[in-house]
Amino acid sequence: MAEAKQTQAASPACARAFRWIMWGLLFFMVITRKVGPVHVDLLPDFVGWILIVHGLNMMSGIHPLVPGTRKLAVITGILSLFGLVTIIIPVKWGALTSVSPAAPILVIGAVLELVFIWRLGAIVMDLASETSKTGMAGEADFRRKFYGLSVILPWLALAGSAMSGPGFPAILVAIVVYLVRVAAICLMMELVSRASRMCGGTP
Repeated sequence: MAEAKQTQAASPACARAFRWIMWGLLFFMVITRKVGPVHVDLLPDFVGWILIVHGLNMMSGIHPLVPGTRKLAVITGILSLFGLVTIIIPVKWGALTSVSPAAPILVIGAVLELVFIWRLGAIVMDLASETSKTGMAGEADFRRKFYGLSVILPWLALAGSAMSGPGFPAILVAIVVYLVRVAAICLMMELVSRASRMCGGTP
């Protein structure tokens, strides 16, 4: 993906915008409650996308990737509503015993989330390069790739479960997938927090 290089000088508005985005990312944590065949998202992604869109609105004119990234966040936020309350139906595909009818929509949402994080990383990288923080730019590139892994991994695990027999270590795989997801979100939140301090002129 081409990444535009023209950026505007850091500003207090940019610092506030990144803070809103950081708190929005917190809602991507997977914390659900099972009520019969229904899983309820206790940290709704939709709320996180609202905070992120608000932050991106404050960044208008700061970077050329912001308008397209904001539109992407709006679309992904709408799709995330399908994950707010998820109905689980029993199946028997290899070691896979349940699946959500909304899975195709959730896959599309996951792809768009990955593209969003990639573009957010590009914005941070360009602002960091503009302020001569090349080390931070390198970290942003690594962290967006690691986040991408955390988005893809659950679907790979589901596919592996569906194609495997009863010996598939489902619990172990689920723990690994969850820990990778938590680590990826924490790393992105810390990166965005540093971007906020960078825009505000603090270390």
